[in-house]
Amino acid sequence: MDAVILAAGIGSRMQNRAKDTPKCLLNINGTTLLERQIQLLLNNQIQTIYIVGGFQFQKLKQYIDSLHLQQIILIENKDYFTTNNMYSLSLVEPFLKGKDFLWLNGDILFENEIIQEILKPSFQNAIAVDATCYFEESMKVSIQNNQIQAISKEILPSYASGTSIDLYRISATASFDLFLKIQDLLKENKKSWSEVALNAILKLHSFYPCFIHSKWIEIDDIEDLKLAQKIF
Repeated sequence: MDAVILAAGIGSRMQNRAKDTPKCLLNINGTTLLERQIQLLLNNQIQTIYIVGGFQFQKLKQYIDSLHLQQIILIENKDYFTTNNMYSLSLVEPFLKGKDFLWLNGDILFENEIIQEILKPSFQNAIAVDATCYFEESMKVSIQNNQIQAISKEILPSYASGTSIDLYRISATASFDLFLKIQDLLKENKKSWSEVALNAILKLHSFYPCFIHSKWIEIDDIEDLKLAQKIF
């Protein structure tokens, strides 16, 4: 199985900490966020990791080159300033369409048990879900009969079953419809979230929650970074 890390964003809420550096290269107790993600993926038999960068791309490229890992393929989103992560995800279509893959955002940190769980054979299409929290700005999911019914930032607390931690498992079959929907949506709006396309294919493919019980964090701002340095 392969994986894609979406890491093209600017990190505007990180103040000066990510002013001249991609957010994925922030240091968490001596190791960059990106290297932690890469090691988790490689330790769980992920074969090829596609990383989509944008902001400060040359710094990201230099860092990736310094790792000397043949399993990494770096792709540039040259339009990162005027697009969102759906456009970044579209750039890996030539590589991942028709394949099973993991998709994660470049600003999340999580424990190994989470990726081990979502890679279990019992899952084909899955969303890693924390059922213990509700964050206003995060993607929320609605679940019925142990199946994902919707994923959106707009889901109200009364309808939300949990928060997506931005880690997804996509089957080869679902990937065809996902990328097809992405291309349709990009014709209308290049600043959409990838999850808008994912939500649109939930009626075509059964997606299941992978409930997580280990530590994770999405690093959006300085306070998140401080917390990550405490718990990881």
